[in-house]
Amino acid sequence: MSRPAVPKANSIAVRSTEVFRMSLGPEQLAYPLRRYGMDHDRYDWSMLPRRRPVQWPDGARVALWVVPTLEWFPLNMQGVPFKPPGAMQTAYPDLRHYTLRDYGNRVGVWRLMELFDRLGLRCTVSLSMAVLDMYPDIAEAMLTRRYELMSHGLYNTRYHWNITEDEERTAIQQCQEIHQRHVRIW
Repeated sequence: MSRPAVPKANSIAVRSTEVFRMSLGPEQLAYPLRRYGMDHDRYDWSMLPRRRPVQWPDGARVALWVVPTLEWFPLNMQGVPFKPPGAMQTAYPDLRHYTLRDYGNRVGVWRLMELFDRLGLRCTVSLSMAVLDMYPDIAEAMLTRRYELMSHGLYNTRYHWNITEDEERTAIQQCQEIHQRHVRIW
């Protein structure tokens, strides 16, 4: 059995009698800084085999960074320029898919915190900053455990590409304001 060819971006794919357009157009794939090595000039790029060996404290041979992710998806996603993978699938309100996405915040995170407590692990949480406002019990539990908070945006349906510098600045400012309200160390 042969495998079908992978359609190119913004192409039309045909499956049986169904025709659909791919979700990403060339404007979402264009990236002027794409090149060999790094896509920025903030620091030099180096290949791993050419680097000096890492020296961990106390002669340890392995370092472990535990980074669970907490996200918040609005029930009524706008989906601009397209809906993210795992987005709501049916007409609003799509409670079936929303509750599936929200399981981690209702149940999963608490199980992970219990596990991390038993193992004595303090982690860095990669989160949608809206989690701190939407789930105050989770925010309090993370801060009580002295977890590091690492933002990956306001919430999981706001992408950070194809936006102006002012829009990017506003998004960063919104995240910082939420962080300052909850963490109170800035």
